[in-house]
Amino acid sequence: MRLAVTPDERFLYVNYQLSGPGGRAGHDVIGKFDVRTGKLLRAITGLPNVGDWIAISPDGRTLWVSGGDACLSRAYDHIGCPAVPAGVINIIDTATDRLMRSLQLVGMPGAIAFSPDGTLVAVNGPGARLVDARTFKTVAATPEIYTQALVFCRDGRRAYATDRQRSRRPRHHPALEDFQNQALQIERFRHGQQYRVIR
Repeated sequence: MRLAVTPDERFLYVNYQLSGPGGRAGHDVIGKFDVRTGKLLRAITGLPNVGDWIAISPDGRTLWVSGGDACLSRAYDHIGCPAVPAGVINIIDTATDRLMRSLQLVGMPGAIAFSPDGTLVAVNGPGARLVDARTFKTVAATPEIYTQALVFCRDGRRAYATDRQRSRRPRHHPALEDFQNQALQIERFRHGQQYRVIR
């Protein structure tokens, strides 16, 4: 189960695992709660979803939800999957709580992080990628890298990510001081939408 609160702190989204209220295997519920009253306002159902990572855009307009292995595992029916086998990110409009888009990914998506200005979304996991939050197009990808965590700097021009494949230290140690073997630095160029990964 994963949680995310809207920037105005009015709503709490819960990405359930093991179904949730009104869910079923491979289609876990995303619950929307009123923070003040604690009341369940809506159960978002029917999406390919095995409750995993969840993130709300800085402007509060979109909710990005990792579907976990809903489109990968043979244990699920794959209804609503953009491709099989594939990872899936479901993007939800928070004004209507309806699906805007499902993104197909290589492998199971990991943690999701927005740039401070909300224009980019980092989706961790195998074949980590940076996605334009408006067009939903991948603007940079690292197919050879499996990132577990990523943080953006405040100006949004740089991000740091752990590289699961290269790390020789325990998984919980980010090791950001050792760029050659432990972490990646991702830089957005000043002009245009080009990116590079600095090892």
